[in-house]
Amino acid sequence: MRWMPDRWDNTMRNSLYICPALRRLSDLCNALAHPHPDWSLHEYDKMLCVAQKIAVVLDDEPRAAEMRALRDQFRDEAETTWAEIQRLSSYEHKLPPGKEWKPHHERLFVSFIRWDRVTGDPAAKTGIPEDLRAAVARWLSQEEDNSWV
Repeated sequence: MRWMPDRWDNTMRNSLYICPALRRLSDLCNALAHPHPDWSLHEYDKMLCVAQKIAVVLDDEPRAAEMRALRDQFRDEAETTWAEIQRLSSYEHKLPPGKEWKPHHERLFVSFIRWDRVTGDPAAKTGIPEDLRAAVARWLSQEEDNSWV
């Protein structure tokens, strides 16, 4: 286990790593159940990494591999979604036939709009990329009925 010094025995591992890490698992459960637009992919990955390391410390190789696979899948899906959003936001006017925003894109955009309303302007505070904010603006301009906004 490269990330823990060899001189530590199981008792040290349990007391110094497992107990705090187990408390952090509730963060992972909450984050997966209630995703928030200001949490970055890196923050989600750190939480999944904690779960993976717990499995490693407990010598549960199948669960460790499962957590690694979840981390990889999460990253791949996020990168795919980001590429889709960038591609669709590159159209200057209405999207061409056959090209449309997917429901998860729209849910993301709506969550950003609501977050903006609640907090004022979180982009400067939370590091929301400017091109994502531009994609939200583009989506709003392409919506036929955005009176709900």
